[in-house]
Amino acid sequence: MMINKTQRKTGSQLMKAELGINSLNEANPVLLSTFDTMTPVFEYVDGQRTDTVAGYKADVLLSGLGVISVKLPADKVEQHKDIYQELMPITFVDDDMSEVNGNLYFKASSVKPADSKQPTSRPAIDVK
Repeated sequence: MMINKTQRKTGSQLMKAELGINSLNEANPVLLSTFDTMTPVFEYVDGQRTDTVAGYKADVLLSGLGVISVKLPADKVEQHKDIYQELMPITFVDDDMSEVNGNLYFKASSVKPADSKQPTSRPAIDVK
């Protein structure tokens, strides 16, 4: 019996193939989650959940692509709670993407406020 193996793509190759971008930063990400609304991701040991928070999932709006959840390491988020108090344009540090059973997962080592503040919504259009 022959098993058909497929090669999985990760990182920038997968982002380019699936989203058409090399980095999440190309889609002008806007942080939609504050620290209080981020979902904790717990650590597992031998298949059992512990009370240790390994990271946090934050919702991020990517221009033209929609809203995604990005996993961030707990130590970086807890160390810089002040950054995660408002909705704002951000830049990802070491962003990555992986695919498991057809589902896309995103993570980054940290986020920082974007250098240039861009408007987070479209300006109102005066229709007369």
